[in-house]
Amino acid sequence: MFYCDFCANKNEWPITLHRSHGACEVCHTPADCSNMQSKDLPETKEKKIVPRKEVMAFALAMEVILRQNDWKHGWKEDLPSALVDRIWDEIREMEVAFSNYQKCRALPEDVQKEFVDIANFWSLNGNWYFGAVSNQGELRPAYFVLAAFDSLLRGSRLPVQVQSPGFDNPAVGWVAGMNGTPLVSALATREGDTLRVLLINKSADAPASVTLQLPASPRRRLVAASQMVARSPFEVSTGNAAGWQPVALASADSMNMAPYSLLQLEYLLSR
Repeated sequence: MFYCDFCANKNEWPITLHRSHGACEVCHTPADCSNMQSKDLPETKEKKIVPRKEVMAFALAMEVILRQNDWKHGWKEDLPSALVDRIWDEIREMEVAFSNYQKCRALPEDVQKEFVDIANFWSLNGNWYFGAVSNQGELRPAYFVLAAFDSLLRGSRLPVQVQSPGFDNPAVGWVAGMNGTPLVSALATREGDTLRVLLINKSADAPASVTLQLPASPRRRLVAASQMVARSPFEVSTGNAAGWQPVALASADSMNMAPYSLLQLEYLLSR
């Protein structure tokens, strides 16, 4: 293995008499490098990993954003429905930033910031503020939302419309007032002969009667449905997000959702 003197000092590796000039295999900087087999390096024997420069740079960018938000309460005790809403917002912001960059309306740093926001939001570092798993191995609500998106975000996205109760919200600051803002949102994808839908009822105290409007063809048959319900919007224990539970539905396209709940649907499409 070839490594420069800087990486040798950083990792407490020996500097050898046998040297070669070339790119350091750790930092990739051209230099006069020590030459030693990887198996003989102390760090290798202890199975330690030296992060590459790109990983360290991204981690530093994450830490900068985290420190800017240290005054906030964090997301440890957020409900799954709130986490789903937030990640959708973050993904939309990333798409806008990337589109603006392609049109020369944004800098690369603007795009990186949106990727950093998503990485911080879903990081698994268990630092009491962010993450899906705590430092005690406790599964947080974010874990179950991640599991849902892992199965849902496959194949191609499909158009889906939802008929559900709504509410009128007044104008606040720069946000204009709106009438009939829906309480339920949906996302649908198709992978082969499988169609998946994820719904979220954002009302903290009201159930919702929901009707799905999916593409008319091909025909579909509901094969699985599961829900995740918060027993109390103010319950701080992660026990209020005990995971997905199977649920029986009377109809494949019409259903009732509990307050602050998520619903996963899986359909089999006819050929």
